Amino acid sequence: MEPKFKRLDHKSLVALLLVITRMIKADSRIDAGEIDKLITLEHQYNFDRTLMIEASRLTLSEAIHQLKTLDESTRHQILQSLTELGSTDRILERHEALLLLTLRYCLLEDDWQKCDVVSSRISHRGGDLGTYIIYFESEDDEHIHKQIEEEWELMKLMLQQNGLQFFFVEHIVNNLCKQEPDIIKKMLGYFAPSKTDQQIEHLYLRMEEMDSTTFGQQVFVRSMQMTELRNSRPSLLINLGSTDFLRIEITDKPDAHIRKFLEDYHRQASPGMTAVRPLDNETHLGHFSYYGYYRDLFNLLIQSEPKESRIVLWPNKSEFEFPQIGRSLRLNQQEASLYSLILVYTFKYNKKGVPLCYTPEQKKIEALYRTIYCRKKFVEAEDVIFPDNLAPIRAKIEKKMRDQLDGLDNLEDFIPRNEKREGFYRIAAPLKMVYVRPDIRQNEVSIVDFEW
Repeated sequence: MEPKFKRLDHKSLVALLLVITRMIKADSRIDAGEIDKLITLEHQYNFDRTLMIEASRLTLSEAIHQLKTLDESTRHQILQSLTELGSTDRILERHEALLLLTLRYCLLEDDWQKCDVVSSRISHRGGDLGTYIIYFESEDDEHIHKQIEEEWELMKLMLQQNGLQFFFVEHIVNNLCKQEPDIIKKMLGYFAPSKTDQQIEHLYLRMEEMDSTTFGQQVFVRSMQMTELRNSRPSLLINLGSTDFLRIEITDKPDAHIRKFLEDYHRQASPGMTAVRPLDNETHLGHFSYYGYYRDLFNLLIQSEPKESRIVLWPNKSEFEFPQIGRSLRLNQQEASLYSLILVYTFKYNKKGVPLCYTPEQKKIEALYRTIYCRKKFVEAEDVIFPDNLAPIRAKIEKKMRDQLDGLDNLEDFIPRNEKREGFYRIAAPLKMVYVRPDIRQNEVSIVDFEW
């Protein structure tokens, strides 16, 4: 007896269609059997190709999130239908198996481990990431990182035996740094022919200092705009093709997570689809073996070059320079004075920032505000009134910063905020990014070394 298929709501139909099209395209070919199965699915779930435009606007992450709202029996039916669709040619190829395994984890097996799909709408220039597992850190985690380093060779071998590679930034960078710098710079020059020699040198230095945390923040969070990863726990990111990743959170023992994933993957994929000729173990000096993941590292580094800058205050101007991007922030006297005051109190005096309400320091704070104001606009100190309410002025500062400094990657670090409702407006940027230029004839100095 044929199972009854529950009628899906419009949003779920669109999500299902996106997943169906991804399954059909997963092995880069479409055969007659898949078309026949697609027609059957159209009748079962009551959709047609007029929904394709809507489906094309979704990411895989959004589609799975919508399908998770359905009841468990419907999700089981959907997964069964997609498995049949992928098996119409009697072979579950690697990418088909990865997609089905992802759907199983996300729709049916939430309890096994914390996993989800993260997607980017920004395409990357890498080409081979679909066969890699990437170790991702949003911030340093010494415990997990140490385990990865200790078990690296074992995990790499386990993955290679199943046709997958492990994208571990530190390992790649260490191998590259064994080579003569001129060889790597020459390669970078061919990957980025529009770059000057000075820019290639800068790119090489970025590569030398690259680690998993920096790579994760610059490439995934900033360049690919996957903001949901900003504060993510250490994870394995398994690329599903294009810009979709299955994220498996690592709580402990990363090798155990990889073993479990590989067991499931091996059962899912057809025999012969998981084996691949292993790569050479190491890259030796003078015999550089160029693998696809080196190309992807280079491409992603070039594409995600951060547009960051330090800030430079001019005591006599209501202007703040961001020299690395050749831009300036222009405020009125009141806004500029308050912003300078917040910078000074964040880095030089109480280190907390400017308090939102009265404190014993208030007279000193107001006196410094008047001093700053008078340097920016030549008026008498008694004519300067400290604002009663700082919030509206802070909001205007933020709006002007977003308007005038659009595209600055570390903009958020310079916007004054009342972090964690602690009662102080402060700046999150590190001290090394904040300078003062006393006048045109003098060099920049750290904000802590300048006296107003």
